[in-house]
Amino acid sequence: MDRMSQREFRNYLGLLGRLLRLRTGQRKAIEEELRTHMEERFAALTSQGIEAEQAVSMALAEFGDAAALAAEFTAISRLQKRRWMMRFTIGSIAATILLSAVVVSLWPDGSGKLADTLAQAQQVEKPAPPKAEEPAPPKVEQPGLKRDANAQTQAKLEAQTNAEFQETPLNDVLGYLADVAKVQVYVDRLAVAEQNVDPAAALVTMNLKDVPAEMILRLVLRQHGLAYMLDHGVAIVTTPEVVQNDLEIQVYSIGDLVQPGSKPAPVAGVASGTGAGFHDPTFAPGAGAVAAALSARTDATELMDLITSTVDPTSWEQGGGPARIREYRGTLVIAQTYQGHRKVKTLLEGLRQAIEK
Repeated sequence: MDRMSQREFRNYLGLLGRLLRLRTGQRKAIEEELRTHMEERFAALTSQGIEAEQAVSMALAEFGDAAALAAEFTAISRLQKRRWMMRFTIGSIAATILLSAVVVSLWPDGSGKLADTLAQAQQVEKPAPPKAEEPAPPKVEQPGLKRDANAQTQAKLEAQTNAEFQETPLNDVLGYLADVAKVQVYVDRLAVAEQNVDPAAALVTMNLKDVPAEMILRLVLRQHGLAYMLDHGVAIVTTPEVVQNDLEIQVYSIGDLVQPGSKPAPVAGVASGTGAGFHDPTFAPGAGAVAAALSARTDATELMDLITSTVDPTSWEQGGGPARIREYRGTLVIAQTYQGHRKVKTLLEGLRQAIEK
């Protein structure tokens, strides 16, 4: 395994270990077991001809977000501890009853009556009512599963179709797009009503041919001041404000994009923006921005500045939006909308391709 792969896995396991609310021994055992599984998965992927960098990303994605995985391990540990305490308590009560029976049988007036005492104890003791099943611990959602479902829906929305609508109700247009792309579309009626939009009465006029269903959906909603977001693979029609605040956290490795050992200067509120969901998701960074950034490998602060100035600049906290970006040990931790993350990934992929050339 190369140094980059080891560093990626070490960073992931280090973050996981700090998030685990368990004893040191338990944390180390979990880290070692996960490390073994990760290395085995990495070896399996590379043996299939997959490049090391892609194999690392795939292996980490399969294990999911470190915070969610740590929460799940902690919940399981607490459940096992509660069950052990219940068993210990029941065993202690049984032992106390048996000891009391022995003492009574050995008392001067009760010599030779051990069998009678035990029989009486069995008769007096009532069978315990059936114990209600302990509720299962809350299921910790794996962010990776949500992202996979969203990616599948996004791919379906790229299907080419025609938009030939003449004063067609918005509801009918949404139904048509759902059928064409074979996706689920849900209208957040409470939020839409706040925009004074009635999907049954709002009319759409559009004439486009051979364009992605996603483009039609975005433009149709824009006509009525609406937007959409993806949640577990469902396209939810709502307001731009709701979309803007629907953030998900993702971690990006940037070790190959920054100077080794560079330390970013603290920047108050690094970020900028308002991506309300109306921006074109097929984002491609301009050649000038890429060339300027790649004259030499940069440090993390410059990379963050590049991201927040080119990807929906008003969506970041520095520009008054809710999105956030922070550097942590060779990675970028970013809270952005689903579409915002797509643009960040496109930018980073473009930077890597430019470096390779």
